[in-house]
Amino acid sequence: MAIEKPQVDTLTLTTFSIEQLRETVKGGDFEHVQLSSGPFRGHLLRSEFGGNVLDTGIYSQDLLVRGTLSEDRVTLGYILKGSRAGYFNDKRLAMHDIIVISEGGAMEPYRLPADTQWVSFQTQRDILEREGIPLPVRGNLAVHPGFSSESLQLGQLVQEIITPAQTHEPALNGGGAKDGVVLEDAIIAAFRGAIDASQDTEPRLRRPRPNKYMRMLRQIEEFIECNLKNEIRIPELCAEIGTSQRTLEYLFKDYYSMSPRQYLTLRRLNAVRQCLLEAGPRDVSIASVAARFNFNHPGRFARTYLKLFAELPSATLSSLKQTTTDRFGSNR
Repeated sequence: MAIEKPQVDTLTLTTFSIEQLRETVKGGDFEHVQLSSGPFRGHLLRSEFGGNVLDTGIYSQDLLVRGTLSEDRVTLGYILKGSRAGYFNDKRLAMHDIIVISEGGAMEPYRLPADTQWVSFQTQRDILEREGIPLPVRGNLAVHPGFSSESLQLGQLVQEIITPAQTHEPALNGGGAKDGVVLEDAIIAAFRGAIDASQDTEPRLRRPRPNKYMRMLRQIEEFIECNLKNEIRIPELCAEIGTSQRTLEYLFKDYYSMSPRQYLTLRRLNAVRQCLLEAGPRDVSIASVAARFNFNHPGRFARTYLKLFAELPSATLSSLKQTTTDRFGSNR
């Protein structure tokens, strides 16, 4: 009987590109917004075996990620590395934590800190149910704190799996887990052990995030998305979601680590960048695109853009360089 070897692909991003990022995690549909300033780098790896998908990635800048995960698989997520906690919907997510997301689960949104290495394992519900892993109903999620030694062991297994692939070694796991079935069993068993152990640990101290705040965040994102080309005033935003400016400031500081005005500027800068990446130098002018998103002072706009993306808008528009150093290329 032939051994099914995993198919492994790697990708390195050398600039912030929404389209490139949208294609990175198989089975989902995501939007990304760069939240912190500086050059953007991303390193991703995907392994497919036995109908399962194992993805891992790490980015050099803070991102806001929104979207929907796989419609036909359950996603088991794990934070392999990260010095700062992020927020996935209303759940605090820190290093070694596990998140279980049912089919079609949504990010509303996920604040992903820079240098956080995430892991996503997508598999069929019936496989996990047979192994006794507790699963949320469709569209829901559950977070399990990563205090236990079993959670650390899960991280060690994942590291053993991805390290040879990242260095382009022929075997996915130097310990001998070359068969996709063996690899599937090892990963599921490690997740099950970590989740079981989390039930016996003291719950992590988490700041409560009332459901009303998550509803407000969804309203905010929808309103901003529909009005990116319009001037958005803070009192207008408060009136739209039915809250005070003080509460709005608190919510943005707590969730986005910035003021509402700063966040609005970042969203509009990301929208300008997407337009420039999609256009050619002869198709549009930078000034017209900037003005479309209410940047009416070209010099100030260019300086703000440079600070966030580490390149001038003219470089984004005219550049012919590839946005990746390695496209997802097979390492079989």
